[in-house]
Amino acid sequence: NGRAVKADQGDVCTTAKLKWSGGENLFVFNEDGYMISGWYKPDDVKKNGGAVIYYLGSENEGWARTGWAKLPVPQDHVCPDSATEHWYYFNLSTAQALVTEDGEKYINGRWYSFNDEGDLREGWTAYSGYLPGVTASPATPPDTTLDIYNYVNGSQGYGWVYTAARSDSDGDCFDPVHRDALNGSHWYYLITYRDDDKVTRSIPFNEGGKFDQVAKSINGKTYLFDNKGRMVYGLVEVKNTVDGGTPSLEGWKHDVTNANGIFMNSAVTHLDAGYYYFNDPENPKASNAGQMVTGKVTVYDEENTVTNYYSFAKKNTTYTRYTYERNWEKKDNNLYVSGADQIKAEILAANPNATAEEIAKRVKEDFWRCNRYIQQGKAFTRAIADGTLYGEDGKRIQAEDGNTYALVTIKEPGWYYLKGSNAYEIEMGTQLVVSNNGRVKTSGIVKIDGVTYDINSTTLNATARAN
Repeated sequence: NGRAVKADQGDVCTTAKLKWSGGENLFVFNEDGYMISGWYKPDDVKKNGGAVIYYLGSENEGWARTGWAKLPVPQDHVCPDSATEHWYYFNLSTAQALVTEDGEKYINGRWYSFNDEGDLREGWTAYSGYLPGVTASPATPPDTTLDIYNYVNGSQGYGWVYTAARSDSDGDCFDPVHRDALNGSHWYYLITYRDDDKVTRSIPFNEGGKFDQVAKSINGKTYLFDNKGRMVYGLVEVKNTVDGGTPSLEGWKHDVTNANGIFMNSAVTHLDAGYYYFNDPENPKASNAGQMVTGKVTVYDEENTVTNYYSFAKKNTTYTRYTYERNWEKKDNNLYVSGADQIKAEILAANPNATAEEIAKRVKEDFWRCNRYIQQGKAFTRAIADGTLYGEDGKRIQAEDGNTYALVTIKEPGWYYLKGSNAYEIEMGTQLVVSNNGRVKTSGIVKIDGVTYDINSTTLNATARAN
């Protein structure tokens, strides 16, 4: 009615919960007792060191908002952006806006983050703080900065998100300009962890990782992520090193953490060193984007001018390893001998009374001498697989320039003929005959450049006939 609101003792009220037709709400009054409207931030009141902010509606309303509200941005906004409205959340009891000092808040089953002005944070924001297990005095600055992601609705993310890359901005504003458009958009897989303040935070899997490449199994599919948390597409060479690549098999026995010491989730997949292919469709949002591919794959170069063919193992397979030994056990013919037989012969030569248990123990310990293992998804290299020859880099080797057949000479050890469940070593100097689709001829006679060759069906070596 235009009169100042007075307390029972006659003093002017500064705040009061009044009942009216809309219910019971908080109203704020100035020193003269007149109702205040719009944004209100009392200078003499602080909360956890941060500002106290209310929104009191229009001059015809005056009541403090509670809960979620999308409101016009204040004119004195410290961190203005292109948006004219932001989302805010006001405490249901105090009507005060949640701000940075309140930390992340769990509201109706989701975590949310707000800046110093109470704006709901969306997209990437920077978190500078202490990590789990870090003890520091209040005077010690936070020891790390991490990229926290909030969905467009402001809730902290978990799982897959396709968004622009994080920029070098401090990310303290809502403005989408803070996302680095130069880097384009990427897929990230968000995981959560709890810091020392027991606040749950969402960060990209392998963000800031010690390893350049870490694979993760998600819903039965394998994906690869770089140390910026971005999902990787296309043909990738995985390297097992100490300071880069993916963790070694021995290191994988331990929990995988990033460089900041954050546990990266146990659902990770070790990849042996080698070449792998992660689906790279024209539409990066395709449902199978980034999934590890098995079987035969055609890969084009960046200019789509060169075509290469690969074959990626469809399952984990252990082959019994046979080496090519001349004069084995003083026989005149050439034989393949298994690693287990070699070990057995060596043990018995040193100790004729060695027991079967002792021999079996040694064979088990020397797994790699007795077997050749290829992991699911890994490209066949230095091998004849499914009758086709693949080289050092996994590319199919074939006759070129319109020729039907070509000779390929094996110049190094470590090449194998994978046949059934066995891996037969190909002796150095062997001449293999390959067709224009990479198939290896395993027997018979063939003529190349006017020369006739006979092919040994055991060794696959092609020998030229004398004129």
